[in-house]
Amino acid sequence: MTDMRSRSARETSEVASVAGYLPWVMFGLATSLYTYAFFQRVAPNVIVDNLMRDFGVTALLLGNLSAFYFYSYAGLQIPLGILLDRYGARVVLTVAALLCGLGSIVFAFSESLGTASIGQLLIGAGAGVPFVGALVIARAWLPPERFAFVTGLVMFSGMAGAFLGQAPLAAISETLDWRVIYYVLAAAAVIWASMLWITVRDRPPQTASAQPNSRMADKPDQVKAQGASFWADMCVVAASRHTWLISLYGAMVAGPILSFLSLWSVAYLMQGYDMSRSSAAATTSIVMIGWAIGAPISGWVADKMRRRKPPMVVGAVLSLAMWLILALTPTMPLWTLYTVLFVLGVAASTMGVMFALLREHTAPRLGSTATGLFNTICMISPALFQPLVGWLIDLSWDGVIVRGVPLYSSLDFQNAFLAYPICTSIAILISFCLRESHARQLVGNS
Repeated sequence: MTDMRSRSARETSEVASVAGYLPWVMFGLATSLYTYAFFQRVAPNVIVDNLMRDFGVTALLLGNLSAFYFYSYAGLQIPLGILLDRYGARVVLTVAALLCGLGSIVFAFSESLGTASIGQLLIGAGAGVPFVGALVIARAWLPPERFAFVTGLVMFSGMAGAFLGQAPLAAISETLDWRVIYYVLAAAAVIWASMLWITVRDRPPQTASAQPNSRMADKPDQVKAQGASFWADMCVVAASRHTWLISLYGAMVAGPILSFLSLWSVAYLMQGYDMSRSSAAATTSIVMIGWAIGAPISGWVADKMRRRKPPMVVGAVLSLAMWLILALTPTMPLWTLYTVLFVLGVAASTMGVMFALLREHTAPRLGSTATGLFNTICMISPALFQPLVGWLIDLSWDGVIVRGVPLYSSLDFQNAFLAYPICTSIAILISFCLRESHARQLVGNS
């Protein structure tokens, strides 16, 4: 009787902790790792000329280097759900942080493009986990009625990382070599991994005690069945016309904006508008501000209208207009430039509506699988755009090199940026082919 009472008391105490601060601490750690991941995504944009000089490469080869982040990031999205289900958020997030740290060390020590590419590949593999991992923690520990709110927090944290990876990083890079910065990033990743391992638990204690251990490492038949079920689900998702249309729409919108933010915007502003590195990075941050403001507003409008297509069409049309202005206008007044960049961020933020439309066109039991395919296609897009834009920049370059760094003109960048409105035009055409869901679940589990 005494043992039963003590066990009951322990469970009561554990349940109380679940309702307190612990779930938010775990969620906060996972979310902050996503901030770190987005920081890593945009960091090469600020140090682009240093990378060209130290590795002796032109825009095309640097675009290939930066794309390795997206290759591993995209490749991880489909199997990530299985990894989280099998090993839990604690293990997977900890390993992800360590991969980011290892990749940062490899990148910092690299003397050749091949070694640097391995570093970016490792960083991308780790960075591909936190967004989904944070949502897994939220789903297990936080009230379901707050799920939309916490999803917004995760997306906002990504924009915070993108902001920190622009002007603040530019200011730091004026005094610290980029290799030292990546050493610091590696140390930070190890600290994150330690905190995640110590703090994160996969499920509330009452849930864990009520269910048998779901780990399947010692149950090969169940592992095999799960794998077969995964491939069966993938076939169903891949057979859906709307899954591909929504994913291609996302790729045509995400590819240009992520390519611009991750590698080319700072160099373009420094050359075209004679800005310092820190000023160019701060100006780039305007895109993130527009994105952060626009994301919740576009989602609220889509819910209020009970329509998904209008925000997506408006976003694509605005993106097309802004890309055309950037690509066709040699220089413009700074207030006009700031407006264009802000609207570009607001337009890109409508991509969030795609998740709702994808969910409503997908059977609930296949939601994670469809999201994995969607994320994979969206992240492959900037991986392809990085070298494409680099090749286009090199195509019009006159070959001038100053102190080991290729000197590109603003016209070189603008010629390359003409690829962006072509893609957003395709996105507009795709949006008209989509079936409106009217905020209803169109596909059941059967």
